[in-house]
Amino acid sequence: MPLVKLIAASLLIPMGLIFLLAIATEMSNPDATPESKLSITVGSLLLGIPAMGLGIGLVWSGLKQQQWQQQQRQLHSIFLRVLREYEGRITPSELMSYTQISAQEAQRFLDEKAQKFAARVEVQSSGERLYWFPME
Repeated sequence: MPLVKLIAASLLIPMGLIFLLAIATEMSNPDATPESKLSITVGSLLLGIPAMGLGIGLVWSGLKQQQWQQQQRQLHSIFLRVLREYEGRITPSELMSYTQISAQEAQRFLDEKAQKFAARVEVQSSGERLYWFPME
């Protein structure tokens, strides 16, 4: 998770908790008037819930981003291994047999790699694409 997201989340979540705890503190205060209880409750809810929600959202998106990056690294590693095994030639179905990705994801991944590494792409008689990557 990027440092900015981590710092923001670590500030927003406790801040939201503090606002929400203010409600409990005010409700347990025997000297508080009904107006002050209502005012503190509304204000704390309006400030506490969005702060907590945003902080939790930042943590969630950071975790999802880390998970996606890990999957991409793993997929790239498998891709390189399969390329060596098939001497630079690969189809989406071959990539799928080594990974747990869909045909569409395999096609998109190979299209991106083909563009990046200047691979030759041929369409087979079956309609499936065959990617030829330069092996050095």
